[in-house]
Amino acid sequence: RATTPVELYQSAVYGAVQIAGLDNARLIVRDGDGWDEMTILSSDKDAPLQEIDRQVLDHVVKEKRTVWEHGEVVSLESRELSTVWSVAASPILNDEGELIAALCGGRSRSEEFPEKNCEITGVDAMLLELVASGVVSGLSRMTREDSARRLQLQFEQFFTPDLARRIQQDRSLLEGRDAEVSILFCDVCGFSGICEEKETSLTFDWMYDVLSELSQCVLDHHGVLVDYVGDELMAMWGAPETQSNHAELACRTALNMIDALKRLNDRWSDRLGGPFDLQIGINSGQVRAGNTGSEHKFKYGPRGSAVNLASRITGSTKYLETRILMAESTASQLPESFHHRRVASIRVINIDEPVSLYELPYCPDDDWHTARSLYLDAMSAFETKGFRYAASLAAGLVKDHPNDGPSLLLLSRAVEAIVNGPKPGHPVW
Repeated sequence: RATTPVELYQSAVYGAVQIAGLDNARLIVRDGDGWDEMTILSSDKDAPLQEIDRQVLDHVVKEKRTVWEHGEVVSLESRELSTVWSVAASPILNDEGELIAALCGGRSRSEEFPEKNCEITGVDAMLLELVASGVVSGLSRMTREDSARRLQLQFEQFFTPDLARRIQQDRSLLEGRDAEVSILFCDVCGFSGICEEKETSLTFDWMYDVLSELSQCVLDHHGVLVDYVGDELMAMWGAPETQSNHAELACRTALNMIDALKRLNDRWSDRLGGPFDLQIGINSGQVRAGNTGSEHKFKYGPRGSAVNLASRITGSTKYLETRILMAESTASQLPESFHHRRVASIRVINIDEPVSLYELPYCPDDDWHTARSLYLDAMSAFETKGFRYAASLAAGLVKDHPNDGPSLLLLSRAVEAIVNGPKPGHPVW
């Protein structure tokens, strides 16, 4: 099967000679108001080729149908009076009905073979037209396949290859719909400072490597790459295909991103002047998922308050000094194999309803589980206004775990409440 237009044209010329029994054939491509001869094939390599009369091609251009000797075009004589030619031509149209080429062929009678019949009949013309129709069908198939390949490559920028193929087969998957999803934002800590200190070419290559690694984590867990904004990546699970375990997939991706962080720091910390870190926020909720781009640029993603909250949770990681935070809506959907701890109830900018945040630890050990139990006791005491007991427990946690951000913040708030009393809205932070 021909895989390029040139191969298709060559096979058509061959078919015109073999199927229609013509002495020779050629395919002429339309070039503006002129013609560009592509291929010539003759059943007799020594036989002269006739000049295709302009009148034949003019009829093809005007009528967009097959013409031949005994139709509207008279027999032609070559400039050498010893040879007489009979010709036919069939148009080749594109999907818009525009003439893009003509398949032409002829028979000859010469003084050497005066008994030879050079007449092209209606049946011969129909056979030539059949071959030309095959070219039209082949070009249409190639256009569709090329369009499908481009579309799949475009989809694979956002989706896994398997999902991209399914979307290609069922475009309705991309239609806007309400869906329960999990949304992940991943931010690179210290990006602005590094950009100020290092050359642009270095930070460009660094971020390319970082976003490539993080994106692969998303795709490995069947997520959708929604967007990159500067040093931030946004991903989603649960649409366009329903995923009942979307919260788990998002959390597994976050943990794999911390795995990738180790590899990235091995490659870049020397060149950057030290290691960098990630901040990840996850939220689950109802969104409207679909093409959030425009007619000029496709971008599949979610819209809704659940998206805004996921972004705010990511920003909260710097205050609580944690790598991965998730909303209760996500934590409540995780299997028991996922360990986490509730760290605070907070109210974020432009969202009135408070949200309970949970930390997702990376490779928690026995020591973490002990600290988790003490932290939950301290948090419970703080929220029920047992500030002195909360401060005592938090102080012990900070002594044993000086780098635990939530414990440091809890101790600070408990001490402040002892001195100044609870803040308005207590216990929401």
